[in-house]
Parts: sequence; structure tokens; C-alpha cells
Amino acid sequence: MESTYDGSGNFAVVLQDAQGNMLDLLVNEIGSYKGKSFIWIKETEDYYLNINGNQGNWDIKIMQYRPLEIETLPGILEGNGDDVIFFEINQGSYQIAFTHNGDSNFAVTVNAIDLLVNEIGNYEGSQRYSFEDTSVYVFVVKADGDWTITVKE
Repeated sequence: MESTYDGSGNFAVVLQDAQGNMLDLLVNEIGSYKGKSFIWIKETEDYYLNINGNQGNWDIKIMQYRPLEIETLPGILEGNGDDVIFFEINQGSYQIAFTHNGDSNFAVTVNAIDLLVNEIGNYEGSQRYSFEDTSVYVFVVKADGDWTITVKE
């Protein structure tokens, strides 16, 4: 999902199931926002977005496809703000280093499941992570500043 908001107040996007139960808080920001979110969902279910953004204009684009842009790792990824990066990697254990230059939350997950980093403000650190199969995976990045992800064998 890609979303933008040009207001000064809270902008929140909540994914709900058909019964109105909250499944995930996809966006929760104050002020202008532009970013990407990601979540795995079952194709056979009905879902709804509950959007709070009445102090400005917002736009949301929903995408359900395998993207044309798939990074090949090991390597270096760079970005700014919230992003979703699809990448292909061989099975094995890798050293993954992270940097973030920002004031707020910096979180990175693999496939929106495995939390690799969850820190506030500037951050520099690394850890090992094992990819079980040679396949396409996704890093979901939540950030308010510039960031890098460096993957090495």
C-alpha cells in the first residue's frame, strides 16, 4: 500500500476484517506523510481500511502483485522513510547491518513477521539472520529518516 497525506493532524490507516476487528495499524503519523506499508492477507477474505485523516487530503493505492523491481542481495539498500523492498537471496545465514538517521521509531521486519530492529532515533547495529530458502523476501521498513540495510554473507 502506498499512502500520502498533506494535513497537519493525525493520519492513521487501520486494516480491519469483515467483522471490524483490527488486524494491523498500517500507518500512524502526525503531519504530512508519504510512505509504503505491507501486510500478508488471505485472498479469499473481505478487508476494510479505517482511515483517520480528516485534517488534510489523503491518497491510498492498494497493490496486490509481485513487483517488477526485485533487488538481489547480498548488497546494500538505501532509503528514506517508510518503504517496502522485495529482494531475492540464496538460502543461508547472513550478517545484516542497519543504520538510521532520524528522531522517531526505526523498525525493520522480514516478510512483515520477523522483527530485526525496533529502536528510537539514530541507530547503528547488526545481527545474523537465516533465510530458510532461496526465494523472494520483503523488508518492511518503518523510519522517519535516511536508512541503510547492508547484507553480507
